[in-house]
Amino acid sequence: MQHVSCSSNADGSTRPFPAKGRVDKNCKKVIHWMRHGQTEMNVHLGSNFTPDTKFQDPLLYDTRLTAEGEAQATLARVDAKALSPYPEVLIASPLSRALHTAELAFLDVSCPTVVEPLCSERIWLSSDVGRQPAELQQDFPTVDLDNLEDVWWHNNGSGNLQHVLAETPEDFGRRMERFRTYLMQRPEQVLAVVTHFGVLEHMTGHMFTNCEIWSCRWEDGYCIPEHQTAPQ
Repeated sequence: MQHVSCSSNADGSTRPFPAKGRVDKNCKKVIHWMRHGQTEMNVHLGSNFTPDTKFQDPLLYDTRLTAEGEAQATLARVDAKALSPYPEVLIASPLSRALHTAELAFLDVSCPTVVEPLCSERIWLSSDVGRQPAELQQDFPTVDLDNLEDVWWHNNGSGNLQHVLAETPEDFGRRMERFRTYLMQRPEQVLAVVTHFGVLEHMTGHMFTNCEIWSCRWEDGYCIPEHQTAPQ
């Protein structure tokens, strides 16, 4: 795995951050991005969706990790523990696939976990519809969900909690700008984020595979391409 570096010397040369401890004051932030493991919906889409057929939503609400997805997240534990610089906070989407991935992959990483609905997936299908905190807490009893509203996902006040209200590009873009601001305003210099393909592509321009971890310097709300790294 490559280290994210920061220009800190007078001649513009770079050196890697330490694995733990203080981050160089000349650096803004470093973010370690991670996509969740394989899900039931990933499998369904892979075998049932083609551009020539009309797709029917299988109604896999808040889709869960498959056994393969759990294995992917467990294998990623080695890379998560070796992240450099070391994360000061872990931010996870409230969708179950992200929470479960974070729980498995970051088991050996000693930092607080923050559940942030701004980084949930863009709502396309039932799999992107969330669950209320009381129900989530049964599956993730050690995670603090106190900051979540009862209906934290894109729903527009519908009384039907299973209503699939697709987010327009404009709605999603505005949410991503709020998430960008949220990351910039957090006090930590090194963050890990477990989230989703649509969010990751929007924020980084990188096309993530399941359980891929990919790191970059983060300045003024954007990744710096020449310092983007991925696990080797």
